[in-house]
Amino acid sequence: MNPTDSEAETPGTRSAGEAVPGNWPGLRPFEFGEWKRLGGRKSEVEKLARQFQRTKSGQSPVIWLHGDAGAGKTSLAQAGLFPRLARRQGDGFDWFKVEPSPEKPADGLIYEIASQVFGRAPDTDETAIDLDSRLRQFALILKQDSVEAAAEYLASCYRQSVFDDGSGGARTACVVFVDHLERAPEFEALIREGASGLAGKLDLLLSFVQQLSLTGLFPVVIGLRGIWVAEVKAALAQAGFPTLGSWVAVPGIEPGAVRGFFESAPSELAESGEIRVAPELVDSLIENAGDRPVRLPWISETLRRLTENDPETESLSTEDARWFGGMERACADAAERAVAAVGAGEGLDETAFDSLMAALYADPSSDSVRAMGFLDLLGDPAVGRWVRLLIDARFLALNGHSLDQARVSWVFPKALSHWAEAKRWIERHDRLLARAAEFERARQRWEEEERSPVCLLLATRAVDDARDLLDYHIRRPFLTDPLIEYLRESIAIEGRLVEEIRKIAWIKRGAVAAGVVLLGLLAWVVF
Repeated sequence: MNPTDSEAETPGTRSAGEAVPGNWPGLRPFEFGEWKRLGGRKSEVEKLARQFQRTKSGQSPVIWLHGDAGAGKTSLAQAGLFPRLARRQGDGFDWFKVEPSPEKPADGLIYEIASQVFGRAPDTDETAIDLDSRLRQFALILKQDSVEAAAEYLASCYRQSVFDDGSGGARTACVVFVDHLERAPEFEALIREGASGLAGKLDLLLSFVQQLSLTGLFPVVIGLRGIWVAEVKAALAQAGFPTLGSWVAVPGIEPGAVRGFFESAPSELAESGEIRVAPELVDSLIENAGDRPVRLPWISETLRRLTENDPETESLSTEDARWFGGMERACADAAERAVAAVGAGEGLDETAFDSLMAALYADPSSDSVRAMGFLDLLGDPAVGRWVRLLIDARFLALNGHSLDQARVSWVFPKALSHWAEAKRWIERHDRLLARAAEFERARQRWEEEERSPVCLLLATRAVDDARDLLDYHIRRPFLTDPLIEYLRESIAIEGRLVEEIRKIAWIKRGAVAAGVVLLGLLAWVVF
């Protein structure tokens, strides 16, 4: 049902290959060459692929993928549908992805799509000049003529450019993947201004999508969060296209369906490129992930963090996770990194974040989590900014089938209940690593002074830290051999010094005792 490795990398197929903006490492969507990660979604991939077979004469399909945030819409398209179509169509298949942003209105996607299509031509000096010329011509046609004429011009240029692109065959299709449509500012304005709907705001884009479909060359796949389905359908009806495209719901996948994927984790230093994960650790991860739409990327992120701790290890077990601070620590650390990644350089209000946590997390002493209305949380602009960014970063879960019913809750409920404990562990761990760095600098001075005993650690506190580091190293190796030798030499010389001090003390005590005896004898003789 899935293509082979060679088929997954079909020549001529172009993937955007970029993580969603705002995502933290480990929570990016799966990409074109990672179809194995979707082993549990074969039936969904086939269902989507069949949509490309049941098309009207001379018309390309339009598919609306909708579901909760983190359900896997992007991954299902990039790592499932597109490789499946590539296997079927071979070198004739091509695709690209465009995304809106708060600074890029929905209409701006039309010009980005045109730029991508014109860019499918083979790279030559003439191509760059021709690209600018065609973009200007396209903009002129769109403005002065009609959407239909602009789409036909795009199709005509595409046929000319890629009829023979050097691969030995003509292109048969170029899929336009419009992902995260809800990030367009039109959707933000609907929430902020309390407008009655999207009708009239997306007309030009929807008309262009319909005309692309009518050319027969450009199938369109659109990713959309489920809470916006009703609004977009109303906009389609208002624009005169009530039946444009097929709507396909993407439910969150059960971790058990892709359990095989989590039995290994990627590692750059491992000879095979991955390390084994013990079954009991997989069970623990699945249990901690809970019933959340983003549980799959969360498991992926946790495994990445564990392998990062010791990238040269050959396997991961529950004992490794416990040494690393327990699953609560892994959750809390991942959540903290998410907040840091999202908030970096954004000028976000920390007070607003505290307010958001208080609203959604009522009792820090338990695992209970409160879900609140999406629109209710957007009343405070500062809190609303956090909400939107943290949803995009997979830190907050957004569920629901309409804007009015949308609910927001924390993704990491169990982690939050242990946040303070986990933070203390992180701080202690960081202190040990900092001491290890200090010891390494002292070791280098020791080597430079030809291993002079004077350069060894003599302070009791430093030696105690050295013992702690060696104890940690026994449980989970992370120190270099030269540093281990230095620490052991320091501990040994400290032990020798203690023995010398004891000997001196005994000598002093003996001298005092002898002096007392001599004084006694002298006194007896005199008196």
